[in-house]
Amino acid sequence: MKFSQSVLLAFAASAAAAPSSTSNQPVKRAACASAVTLDASTNVFKKYTLHPNNFYRKEVEEAVKQISDPSLAAAAAKVADVGSFLWLDTIENIGKLEPALQDVPCEHILGLVIYDLPGRDCAAKASNGELKVGEISRYKTEYIDSKF
Repeated sequence: MKFSQSVLLAFAASAAAAPSSTSNQPVKRAACASAVTLDASTNVFKKYTLHPNNFYRKEVEEAVKQISDPSLAAAAAKVADVGSFLWLDTIENIGKLEPALQDVPCEHILGLVIYDLPGRDCAAKASNGELKVGEISRYKTEYIDSKF
């Protein structure tokens, strides 16, 4: 599967109603009334909401459990409802895409960060990636063209 910004946005916005190929659970959500189309020349966030993905929600919920002050915990828990981007920064994390799509309503956009470039920080050790300089072939076959 080749990724492009408009394809990913359209896929994320419209695929929530599609049944998972790996799930034995029926999808409870009805399909969107019409196909979702996005125009790259406009601000899509005027019409759609950035989806608060469940992976981030779980992280926030775990952090909130560590807060002893109930009023502070309640305020911190609200962060889970803020839209956030899902980082697909490793080959393994591509597996998060399909589960993340399962709960996206038609009026939301699932924000994705496609970030697993080979040698992405020129060995500066700031954000070492799993792919070394020169592993463009592995990047293409295992990350970009992945069938997740």
